[in-house]
Amino acid sequence: MIHLKTDSSELYEFTLEMIAHHHCTIIQNQADIYSKGVPDFPLNIQTFYEGMHLADHRIIKYVSFQLPTEPIVVPPKKSVHEETPL
Repeated sequence: MIHLKTDSSELYEFTLEMIAHHHCTIIQNQADIYSKGVPDFPLNIQTFYEGMHLADHRIIKYVSFQLPTEPIVVPPKKSVHEETPL
């Protein structure tokens, strides 16, 4: 199981896209874990940086998911010498 807790909307949205693309199973998904007060364990554990982000009024998001049973195929990385078509 993978757990992601972040203040980054971009990372959260990208992760949700990848979960859907790779047919992962979402266990829990919360776009704002503090919207209803202090969350239950283990989400109530705060890192130093999370405390700073909350003090800055940032929204903390959380998603947990399981990888699919079939292998995830990652395309090969392009070489720096490969030309990108215009």
